[in-house]
Amino acid sequence: MFKLKKTFQLLVLSLLILSLKNINVYAQNSNTHDFIFKIGNEHIKLIKDDNGKVLEEEHIIDLTKEQLIDRLVEVKGYTKEEAISKIDSNKNKSKLQNYLLNSSFIRYREVYKVYHEGPCATQLGGWITENVQGHYGWIESIDSGYFKALSSGNYELKDVSMTKPLLASSDRAVFRASGTIVIETSRSSTSEFSVNNLKMFGFTTAYQESSKYFMRKHVGYVYNYTPFGRG
Repeated sequence: MFKLKKTFQLLVLSLLILSLKNINVYAQNSNTHDFIFKIGNEHIKLIKDDNGKVLEEEHIIDLTKEQLIDRLVEVKGYTKEEAISKIDSNKNKSKLQNYLLNSSFIRYREVYKVYHEGPCATQLGGWITENVQGHYGWIESIDSGYFKALSSGNYELKDVSMTKPLLASSDRAVFRASGTIVIETSRSSTSEFSVNNLKMFGFTTAYQESSKYFMRKHVGYVYNYTPFGRG
């Protein structure tokens, strides 16, 4: 009986791991502000303090040779032939990848804290897409409100309009909450952004504790993110 129970537990765990592999981007351990994003083949870990300030960024990637060539051409201005020669002569692929990832390309990716300005149901519409004056990104959806930058200055995303969240059953509480967003943009950190064309989809479950936003799942925030062009 014990072996049967153990086998069942391992089966459930295996299925859970397989399901998590399909998550493109997730933030882990939201209580301690450690966020891990997977963008394509890139893993980006943000270590933040209690005030939301980014203390450290750790980048881990696994690019194919073709992706390395494209990155060298885009970031360093090499010709395709020069990029191929650089890769073939560099025996430490991991070092080259991290060198490229930590180049100026990264400055276009910014992380924000979301402060919710109104009531939310305990079951929320999970994600929305945004159009930031022609620059696209994904935002975690809570409800209409304003957004403050975590890492490079404070500014407000104005003219926010959002579809209504998916409401929970009437016996569930409503509360104030906060979350995070990630956008990719070519604008400077001092710019103000106008937000429009917001679309909600997906699903999450959250609850309130000490006026902070947590998730019931141990992986913390879970949401999709796809990097777009820099305009």
